[in-house]
Amino acid sequence: MNSSKGCFTVNRMIWSWLAVVALVGVGCGESDTVSRHDVTGTIQFDGQPVTEGTVTFLDPATSHAASGSLDESGNYLVQVPDGSYQVTVTPPLEEVASSNPNIAGGEAFKQVENIPVKYHREMTTDLSAEVSSSATEFDFELTP
Repeated sequence: MNSSKGCFTVNRMIWSWLAVVALVGVGCGESDTVSRHDVTGTIQFDGQPVTEGTVTFLDPATSHAASGSLDESGNYLVQVPDGSYQVTVTPPLEEVASSNPNIAGGEAFKQVENIPVKYHREMTTDLSAEVSSSATEFDFELTP
């Protein structure tokens, strides 16, 4: 009889755990109901399109971030809800070999001339965007 009581306790614990997981899943689903906008634009440096890299929109209030790749014309597309965003532009990542054979290589930003370092981080970028249903296009000119 002790073994069936133990089994009952384990089953009860499993069902309790599953109930918690289900409730957490329902809470996470709410963010899917937030209306998102297709935000587009062009990134340029010295009047020329920045043709490789990533544009990221970060909402400091919610920590929501969305990124999009730059195409050969310097265009990007990200999907974000209404909000105030800091915008970063980063070069693509590339594989970097280690000079030490005992240490694995990694990834680092590709060295490019047309994306100054100040645009790589939200703490140093001066790019921003106020996204709403009536404001979804933002062109940025990067400066040295």
